[in-house]
Amino acid sequence: MQCIRREGKPLRIVHRYILREHVEMFALCLLGFVIIMLSGFLYELTDLMIGKRVPFATVITIAGYKMPELITQVIPASALFATLLTLTRLGRDRELDIMRLCGWGYTRLIIPILVVGAILSGLTFAISDNVVPAANHAYQNMIRNLIFEDALPFIQENIFFRGPENRIFYIKSVNNKTGVLNDIMIFEVRRHPYPQTIMAETAVINREEWVLNNGVRHEYDAQGFVNNEVSFDRLVIDTQADLSSFIGEQKTTREMTRKELAEQIELFSKTGFNVDVFKVDYHLKAAAPVAALVLVVIGCAFSLMASGSGRILGLVASALFTLFYYVLESVFHTLGTHSIINPVLAAWGANITFLSVAPISYLLARSGWHLNIKRK
Repeated sequence: MQCIRREGKPLRIVHRYILREHVEMFALCLLGFVIIMLSGFLYELTDLMIGKRVPFATVITIAGYKMPELITQVIPASALFATLLTLTRLGRDRELDIMRLCGWGYTRLIIPILVVGAILSGLTFAISDNVVPAANHAYQNMIRNLIFEDALPFIQENIFFRGPENRIFYIKSVNNKTGVLNDIMIFEVRRHPYPQTIMAETAVINREEWVLNNGVRHEYDAQGFVNNEVSFDRLVIDTQADLSSFIGEQKTTREMTRKELAEQIELFSKTGFNVDVFKVDYHLKAAAPVAALVLVVIGCAFSLMASGSGRILGLVASALFTLFYYVLESVFHTLGTHSIINPVLAAWGANITFLSVAPISYLLARSGWHLNIKRK
């Protein structure tokens, strides 16, 4: 590459060149990750195909509903791999050195890559909040119908669903083998001028009735304060419908948009119920898409340190950064759901940690500290 003028059209040509390299690499990485994830998912469905004799066309439909979530999950890792592989390749071939000798700083050269990272984060958020919840709900309903049991429909943990007579049910956990539900809350407004909640440690479903054990019933006044509290050892609630008739209404937080989840948080927070687990997931729906931009930033910073080391180091670094990011995200999520740290920090903790490391890497590289691993 010849050294050309710093400003104007030449810089746009350089930006287009870097952008083309990066986008091509991102497309390859995205395709590769999707194939790997989809292969693992189809492997998990093998037992369903054989055990339940599910037609292949149905399996393809199930996989289609799962695709939006798979794509949003691999976009951040694909963006990181593409960033490191592109920049380490340009560094190995000394193209970055020539561009910088022409007077363009590293920060200006990586602008197209940062823009792509921002666009990917926005796209991921749009898909995650508008497409993924509906697709996940359709996917889960197909799975629930296929795994339907005679006595008790298949119920997942941490789910909401709306039952007859304006009741909203929440189930924290369930043992599908014994049919025992744990940590149940029922929010209802029927027969009362103001809402009431029923919370119980365990429950058993017998067709059209729920048998609740060891719980408390709260009734609220117009200001939202508890004006009546009654504890019980055993309470039978007539749902006036078999659970299977409204099983399709049950939703996990992954099947809700941020707006729907916010409504549930507002509803149950008024009852004194600990909603930290839902607040973490609510904020994570905004934080997770930003991972694409965050990982691109850390990739650009690390590439400056590893300039000239080649793609092997890029591959290794990408794998390690991706692993560390998602482990860190999982740790923060667990701390948040157990109310050890603030839900906002639990959702954004991994992003904040990585963004705080990026300037350090950049400053180390600018001060002359580099990883020089030469290709033989």
